[in-house]
Amino acid sequence: MTKLEEYGYVVIPKSVSDKTADEALAAIREYRDSHLNIWYQNAHDDGYVRRVSCLHNCSEAVRRLFTRNAAAEMADEFFGEATTVYTSLYFEAGSQQAIHRDTPYFHTNPANKFLGVWVALEDADETNGALKVVPGGHLVPEEDLQSIDQNPETRVGDYQKLMMASCMAAGLPVNTLLAKKGDTIIWHPMLPHGGSEITDPARTRNSMVFHVTPRDMPVGQADYFFNREKKQTSDWKYYDSDGREFVDFGHGKVFWE
Repeated sequence: MTKLEEYGYVVIPKSVSDKTADEALAAIREYRDSHLNIWYQNAHDDGYVRRVSCLHNCSEAVRRLFTRNAAAEMADEFFGEATTVYTSLYFEAGSQQAIHRDTPYFHTNPANKFLGVWVALEDADETNGALKVVPGGHLVPEEDLQSIDQNPETRVGDYQKLMMASCMAAGLPVNTLLAKKGDTIIWHPMLPHGGSEITDPARTRNSMVFHVTPRDMPVGQADYFFNREKKQTSDWKYYDSDGREFVDFGHGKVFWE
């Protein structure tokens, strides 16, 4: 059993070089400076943006955070085939997101053909919102989905609360993962994870998460997660970058969440 299968996550120190991380961050800032209006329209009260989706489409330098990353080969081993990039999220500062599983947002068929690959573009520690994980939480049995209220406004939140309660009942800890620039954290789709509290709001926590799957993998959201009988299909188109394939949602297309 690999560490990813046993613990639900792996930390890969210096999986990308400082040069690769610096070039990616420079490309992101170049994009920001040429899109200042929409950038700051989507900024939080602290002036920093979170959850910019598919920003990797804007630059090969950003895509190299995955294509030149040791995590790519680990993902290949996990899937048993070549890994492709489905989407990504860029964070200028920590998310402070509650602990959750990704499975309701990235439901694949077959299930769990998904990994999160988080790359630190600068150090992350106790003050700027380092990642939190529940080691072993991916092995806690799935909740009884049919028993959860099917109200689309509340069901994902209810699921996450029940899932976290099951992890706590199993006596599992919540660990904060400190990271240095160039480190990568790769996690299993069922691993509970989130963002720790930011105690120094002036600090950034530049990072990129790649959501990766095998090629032509159907990916659905909550409507598929709660209804496993619903047919999933994949008609993704791909483009090649540095020897890896990326789902093509439109050349240079970036989404604001």
